[in-house]
Amino acid sequence: MAGYDVIIIGGGPAGSAVGGYLSKAGISNLILEGEIHPREHVGESLVMSTIRAFHDLDLLPVMESGDFVRKYGAAWHAPNGNEFAIKFAGFHQDGISQEYTYHVNRATFDNALLKHANNLGSKVLEGVYVKQVLFEGSKAVGVRVAVAGTEIDIPAKLVIDASGRSTLLGNQL
Repeated sequence: MAGYDVIIIGGGPAGSAVGGYLSKAGISNLILEGEIHPREHVGESLVMSTIRAFHDLDLLPVMESGDFVRKYGAAWHAPNGNEFAIKFAGFHQDGISQEYTYHVNRATFDNALLKHANNLGSKVLEGVYVKQVLFEGSKAVGVRVAVAGTEIDIPAKLVIDASGRSTLLGNQL
């Protein structure tokens, strides 16, 4: 298998976003995702700062055409019953021109992000489990993956672990 400038372990929001940024910069990258999207994941509300990244990645049209709930504010409830609420329109942030963010179904959202990274130029492989990061001395030089019962080494100039809580590299080291 050909080498890549960057291998990204994990095709969730972080892995898909970094793949998109790299592709837009003309840097070859491979996103390796162990699951097949759409995968079940708990939904969540996104913070306003994500809009800046969506703009950078040309993802806002995808978000607007999707079935994502617009979120215009947030509220917090203290144990004593007090409530604090804000409307996002009241808090200007550089680079953000809309007054809302989104509440997302993560299966749908993660799938849209991964497909968008692929459309931008990231090579995406799903159902491919990274077994370990390969090192020469202290430098990561690729990964070993399991595909159909066979282990394959894929070289890269840089490896990014975006595997989330499972932190493949953290556990390996």
